Amino acid sequence: MDTKEFYDQLSPTYYRDTFEDVSNLTAIARRVRTQTVLDMLKRHVSPASVVADLGCGPAQFAEPILESHDKYIGLDISREMYARTAERLSSNPAASFTEGSIENIPLASDSVDGVICIGVLEYLPNNAKAFREIHRVLKKGGVAIISFPNLRYPLFFLRTIIRPIVAPVLRVLVPKLRSTVYISGTTHRTMFPGRFLREAEQVPFRVLEKSTHAYFPLFFNHALPRTMVPLYYKWDQLGKKIAPGMGANYIVCLQK
Repeated sequence: MDTKEFYDQLSPTYYRDTFEDVSNLTAIARRVRTQTVLDMLKRHVSPASVVADLGCGPAQFAEPILESHDKYIGLDISREMYARTAERLSSNPAASFTEGSIENIPLASDSVDGVICIGVLEYLPNNAKAFREIHRVLKKGGVAIISFPNLRYPLFFLRTIIRPIVAPVLRVLVPKLRSTVYISGTTHRTMFPGRFLREAEQVPFRVLEKSTHAYFPLFFNHALPRTMVPLYYKWDQLGKKIAPGMGANYIVCLQK
């Protein structure tokens, strides 16, 4: 199954986990990641700006960005992923959505002040084309905030090693797990931050800021009891203090 087909099918679940009061581990981690990205954007991109959300998914960034920036552009390979949010914002001329690939971005060169690219690059065979396209569409001095799964996170390191063996077996034995990225068979890379940053600097980008989050043990996307959600946040804060750079999600802010 290719990535577009996978996310066309997954869009209702993704939308629910993003916008509704859901307490599974993916939904909780996504909320933390979203806030981390918005905080970075506030620090590094001025309010009078155009922000492109590349691989926007259900477009959870659209409304927060429109509250403080001039224009939001959502792009995703799967139209189904952003359809509901696009409909909700259809009367807002500052919001626009388009179907397309981050490896061939349908935007003019030097046309946006900020890019966010969250949970996208891991679905590509490599970073090269996406890096070049992000650099092309950014204005000089523009900022890109990018996230990816961190191979320094011990459980991701283990999962990466055993995935080629375990995933095909589980696709047969537990068919419902095919809706998870890990089991689906779609391309999904985990990356070492050092190598990622070296590749970015060669484009060239300048590294402005780095962060990680999601330290709670995550094998599969199980739900947490409501009473344990505060524990998740406390665990995350503790992880940042005692093991900076080791969280499951790595987020980096780059400048052209």
